[in-house]
Amino acid sequence: MIVRRGLGRLALRIPAVLGLLLVDLVAIEFSRAADVAPVVSALEPWILFPSTPVTVVVRGKNVENLTGLWTSFPAQISAVGRATSNAMTFQVIPNLRGQAAMGLWSAEGGNGRLEERVVGFDWIPTVTAAVERTVRTNPQALVGPIAVDARFTALMSDWYRIPMLAGQEWVIEVIARRVNSPADPFVRLYNPRGRPVTFVEDTPGLGGDVRSRLTAIETGDFLLEVRDSAWGGGEDHRYRVRVAHENWEGLEYWWLPECCRPEQPVLEETEPNNSVAEAQVIPMIPSGVRGRFSEPGDRDCYQLTSGTAGWVTVSGRTRSLGSPAELRLRWRNSAGKIVAENGLTEGDEGRLTRLLKSDEPMSLEVLELNGGGGPNHRYELEWRWGSPVVVTSDTQYLVGPPGKAVVMKLKIQSGDYKGRLKLAVEGILAAVDPEEIGTEREASVTLKVPETIQSGTPHWFKVSVRGESGQTAFTNHVETSPGWRKLWSHGLSPPGGLDGWFRLDVR
Repeated sequence: MIVRRGLGRLALRIPAVLGLLLVDLVAIEFSRAADVAPVVSALEPWILFPSTPVTVVVRGKNVENLTGLWTSFPAQISAVGRATSNAMTFQVIPNLRGQAAMGLWSAEGGNGRLEERVVGFDWIPTVTAAVERTVRTNPQALVGPIAVDARFTALMSDWYRIPMLAGQEWVIEVIARRVNSPADPFVRLYNPRGRPVTFVEDTPGLGGDVRSRLTAIETGDFLLEVRDSAWGGGEDHRYRVRVAHENWEGLEYWWLPECCRPEQPVLEETEPNNSVAEAQVIPMIPSGVRGRFSEPGDRDCYQLTSGTAGWVTVSGRTRSLGSPAELRLRWRNSAGKIVAENGLTEGDEGRLTRLLKSDEPMSLEVLELNGGGGPNHRYELEWRWGSPVVVTSDTQYLVGPPGKAVVMKLKIQSGDYKGRLKLAVEGILAAVDPEEIGTEREASVTLKVPETIQSGTPHWFKVSVRGESGQTAFTNHVETSPGWRKLWSHGLSPPGGLDGWFRLDVR
């Protein structure tokens, strides 16, 4: 009887126990749902109008768990509408003056900030793409100056009708790779009588995008055909057609996070500087200069302030500015003899490192590798203290909890240098282990995240590399440009200001 009575009581309690377990399981599932990290597939639109409100749509999975939107540029941001599992909307007002530029933005969730995406800025009116634009006999009208944002449809061309007056000069370009789209645009323009006037598949300096400048020789409606070179298409194959009187030079100015904005002075090239005797003086290190090959065969010369000694690196920028120029850099001594010149490697826009002596005056000669020149052949140079060793990382984004360690893999190009390298973290109160490495091709080190570091906030930092060559000490930083190129893999060259910076999410 006792056993039966116990079993009877247990039988009566089973439904209640199961009910409590069910409630607990449901609570756990709700808790897990709240912690599900959002996955963002797109932020749209990808080009904004300065100082103008725009509704930004974030698409993906579990985006209802997003908590905000981050921008590297000044902006007013507010959430609008009702979030769903695959879409959330924000109102964004970029507090910028009307100019072409690029910036970064990212969605933020309970687990931290997601990867940075690029966004462009333009000041000309923008219209919505027409659904019927894939029909040649029903092209969408574009009365310039104007732009239209669209997506390619696989195996199809998009068609636009552009009214022109004889004598008018227009710039027709397609922006895709410059905003990290996989689309590879191709354009063909027909005159009012239906005959092809021009076609462009690739414009040097634009990373796969196209640009055509033309003067109309007759009045009428010109027909523009735009398609992907490989006939690709889909949601990610976005592009912008721009019909204006000037080029879109968005890559020339970037809004970067505050930590990554260059602090060194940037000078403008001063002519004449075509010979060693006329070399423009660079007053300090670090510093920079903006120049241009004004005509084919042009050369520019620069000289550091007398007495400069130590390892010095000169880095160039051309493709990341949207320039077609390729840089040839040469150090010349006081007698005019070439003592060093750069070679070009993948991802390199021109770089030259040399150990300078205070009693050995050197001038830097800058040439366009192919002898080109003209208004679009711009370049930038940066002088900084250099190193005979190059250490790189193809990962610029790290995640770790407070008080734990995060693994960092480094690649080392040491040349003839066989000494030891000391590593140190700059920007956050963290340390690396080991603090000293050799010159093997690869090294794994751990970043020790302090327990006191703030969670839920991205932290930007650099890793310095110190050594000694002979009697000369040197210091540089781990280069992260390979990681940024890996993140933006569709032809976009990352701005120089991001190189060297890691982002750590503590969660």
